[in-house]
Amino acid sequence: MEAWYHDNTSFVLNRIGSGIEKSEVHFVENGEWDILNLSAYPFQYQDSDSAYSCIHYTLILKRRSSYHLITTAFPFVILMALDLLVSVIPTECGEKLGFCMSQFLTMIVFFTLIAQNMPSSSFTILYLTFLISLQILVSGITTLIVAISIYLQTRSIEDRPSCLIRIMFSPIGYFQETNVKKRCTRVRDSRHEVFITWLDIDRKLNCGLNILLLLHVIATASIFVFVII
Repeated sequence: MEAWYHDNTSFVLNRIGSGIEKSEVHFVENGEWDILNLSAYPFQYQDSDSAYSCIHYTLILKRRSSYHLITTAFPFVILMALDLLVSVIPTECGEKLGFCMSQFLTMIVFFTLIAQNMPSSSFTILYLTFLISLQILVSGITTLIVAISIYLQTRSIEDRPSCLIRIMFSPIGYFQETNVKKRCTRVRDSRHEVFITWLDIDRKLNCGLNILLLLHVIATASIFVFVII
């Protein structure tokens, strides 16, 4: 607040007491926002040959988080924890792919509901929006890996992978040679060369999926603890 038409020779703006005080008659508590601090700082600035007085008012508000933690954060944590069940459901079970698709669609619907209640701005992106988008990406990757895993289960043992697939997963063959305790299927040709099979690729895909889900849970929990909460 400042005076544009009167300089300090006419009057000087100043505060009384703290400058801002909450009236017990007119002030009403808000269920979404809480007032942390109210302050007023008087100052003067020089313009040409005249000096003008101003008062800078500051209101610091904080969003009340209890409602959002119960209605938004808690369901998100439960949905994220349910994704870990993918690692314990056997691939032979036909419901594994259906479970992944249900989780993927649930996260999309949940993201749509959150977007309707949150402010739309491209300058600042909410951490919760980023986490839900990351969860949708992880659910999509999980669905893709499970679909590929189910397809690999249908391939016969005698059906060898192509040359490109063997090159991409060549470390698996080395791992089979060096680790004698590894229980996996081996296919040898007339030269006694070790070839990886589709079942070996399936095992590695599921192992990578479990690592991805574990890292996702650790990263999300860290963001919740150190940033959001």
